[in-house]
Amino acid sequence: MLQIWRLNIRFAIKNLIGLLYLKKGGIMPWYNGDYPPSYKNQPKKIRDKATEIANEVLKTTGNEGEAIATGLKQARAHFKKEEEAKK
Repeated sequence: MLQIWRLNIRFAIKNLIGLLYLKKGGIMPWYNGDYPPSYKNQPKKIRDKATEIANEVLKTTGNEGEAIATGLKQARAHFKKEEEAKK
């Protein structure tokens, strides 16, 4: 029961932060396991890096679609370069 209560509190806080941010006229960034649905089936390391990149693109452009696509593309490229450097 306590665990369900904690999840509900966490969800409520996350939504409150999002509402306050949107009320100020900002664009809602992704954070703490909250990521675009198109990242759902990506490996965790790519998903985390893509989310980080997408948040930065979102800050500069304000275009959510562009941020999602760029984040995923750049994250894949980052880890591909990393793998090639190990060889």
